[in-house]
Amino acid sequence: MEGINLQEFGKIFKEIRIGHNLHLKDIACDELSIPQLSKFERGESELTLGKFIIALERLNVTFEEFMYEVNYYRD
Repeated sequence: MEGINLQEFGKIFKEIRIGHNLHLKDIACDELSIPQLSKFERGESELTLGKFIIALERLNVTFEEFMYEVNYYRD
């Protein structure tokens, strides 16, 4: 992941979420609050790996699919 700014993860996550017509409330759960997700998408905070995986699962996207998007954005 050399050269990848982790703040980009939130931006890409948001674009995928919007593309799936989901709102933050659709992703939020006991482990992830709406404010926490919002800060992540704005690049103001990071998620632990465990919370990030939960967020991807709730988005119905695998880690591999997400990383494909990350690499695509770098081209």
